[in-house]
Amino acid sequence: MGDRVYAVGFGGKEVEPSTEDEELEAVEAFKSCHTSSKTGLTDEAQRAVSEMEALKAAAVPDGEEQMSSAQVVAKVLTEDSSMSNTFLKNAGLQSRCSSRSASSIERDLQEQLEAE
Repeated sequence: MGDRVYAVGFGGKEVEPSTEDEELEAVEAFKSCHTSSKTGLTDEAQRAVSEMEALKAAAVPDGEEQMSSAQVVAKVLTEDSSMSNTFLKNAGLQSRCSSRSASSIERDLQEQLEAE
C-alpha cells in the first residue's frame, strides 16, 4: 500500500511534489497561495514565511525528528493570532475534523508505547 501523491491547485497554480516520496511542500504552497501577481506577499505573509523557513532550517536536537513542512506551517500559523490555520485544512494538509495538535497526538502515542 503506497502513499498517493496529488497536485494541489492554488489560485490557478498547481503545487505538487516532484517525486512520489516527497511530501507536498506546505511552506511553498503557503507562499504560492498568498502571493499576488501584482503586489507579491503582504508584510504579514512575508513574516510568516520567514518564520517558517527559519524553523525548517533550525538544527534538530539529538533524538528528535525534523518537523514536517505541514507541522512548521501549523506551528507558525497557530502562534500568530492574526493569521488563520484554515490554510492547512483548505489545502488538504490537515484533517478538517481534528482540532488536536500534532504534539498532543504525539504525546498520547508516546504514552501508549511506554505503557506497552
